Amino acid sequence: MTRSGAQAAMFEFVARQREARQSAADLTTSAYLTEWLATVAAGGSIRPTTAKAYEVAIRVHIIPRLGRLPLQGLTRKLVRELYDHLKLHGRARSPRGGLSIKAVHNVHLTLHRALEDAVEDGLICTNPLTRAYGMVHGAEGVL
Repeated sequence: MTRSGAQAAMFEFVARQREARQSAADLTTSAYLTEWLATVAAGGSIRPTTAKAYEVAIRVHIIPRLGRLPLQGLTRKLVRELYDHLKLHGRARSPRGGLSIKAVHNVHLTLHRALEDAVEDGLICTNPLTRAYGMVHGAEGVL
């Protein structure tokens, strides 16, 4: 490849990356998670029971609280607030009110996996949950 050919390829690559980032900036968390779930469920890489658990976590717990936000706008603080809400009020029809730590942890695992894939797809630069030690259980807990 010539020097000018390499430069042209580089400019084309940069333009495609810029276009992908712009379209990702308009992508809501709800739209991404819905598409992500359909992709992983159809891909056959997860069991049907796992797909169902992901679907419940996304539809019942994540989208109602974070779905309207841009995917690129998710932060550890917002996710921590989601987890705190779920621990206190996650079961709207139950006298107990909140979800168990295990159930909140499962929501965390779903969101973490989806965001890891978003990083791999170039939709976000980093996963805000990568260093999520203690987010579900509190500072003293482990994930």
